[in-house]
This record gives sequence, structure tokens and C-alpha cells, in this order.
Amino acid sequence: MTAHTCDLARWMFEDEAKEVYAAASSRVLASRGVDTPDLYASIIRFKNGGIANLESAWILPNTIPGVGWGEWTGLGIVFEMQIIGTKGAHVLKPFPNQAVQKYTDDRYSWPDTQATYFIQGRWGGFAIEAINHFVDCVVDDKAPSVTGEDGLAVTKIICAMERSALTGRPEMV
Repeated sequence: MTAHTCDLARWMFEDEAKEVYAAASSRVLASRGVDTPDLYASIIRFKNGGIANLESAWILPNTIPGVGWGEWTGLGIVFEMQIIGTKGAHVLKPFPNQAVQKYTDDRYSWPDTQATYFIQGRWGGFAIEAINHFVDCVVDDKAPSVTGEDGLAVTKIICAMERSALTGRPEMV
């Protein structure tokens, strides 16, 4: 999710990152033989003065609601974003999405009503619409709303996070 949150921060700030300070912790996944940190906590400074604080963790409890194709997929996600300014704030909490909940004698589940859903014989949701947009761009020879430059900018932020977590110092993007 780190790439998506970095991309969302760039979009919300309408700016490019210039510096990142990050810390990482490696305990749970390392004990399972997985060579990646359990989590990153990062502070991103943008060129216009904005500051974003991002956290990404891969060790959430199995009971955290997930997102995916239909009901429970085991991919637990907690996603929250707050942008606080001098004249207002934006708060985004799309996951876990539990707008629709299903209870039976032996389980509790929640159909995904945001990323992908199937209703009245049709697939929908933001994940499906992103794929439809890409296909339309290929078919109609149009530029996509998210470009390769956007992907490169996010990759540079993530690389700066990794460097900072290793050096213990802020790193330029």
C-alpha cells in the first residue's frame, strides 16, 4: 500500500516530495524467513512545505477486515488519511469497508462494495474503473490520467524511504 499512499499524498498536495525520513522494524517477518521490514514509518517533506506522515505495516492481525474479490480474502487493510490545514481538514477512511455486513451462525463477513463488486450482472468498483480507464486509453490512443512519470516519482519516494531507514538520516528524493 505504500505506493498508493505516496501517490495519494502527491495528488492531494499537488506537489512533489523533496525529502524523506523513515524508520523500519524487522521482527515478525524476519522470524518467518521473509526479508522485508514489518513496517515503515515515514515523514515526507514536500517542495511547497507540506508534510505527510505515512505508516505501512505488513503484520496486521488476521481478523482485520480485508478488501478483494467478494468476501473475506485475508488481505487485511487499515487505511486512513487526514489532511489538516489552517482552514479545514480532509479525513479519508475507506478501509476496512464494512458498509455491508453479513452474519450467520458460524461466521461474520463483509462483501467488498468499493474496490470490486458484482451487481445486476456487472462488475464495478474503483479497481474495475481503473482497468476500464487503462483499456480505453489503449483503444482510443489517449494519455492515461496517471503517467509513467507519476510512477517514477512514487518509486523515488519509496527508494528514499528505504535509504533513510538504513542510514537513520533524512534522504533527498
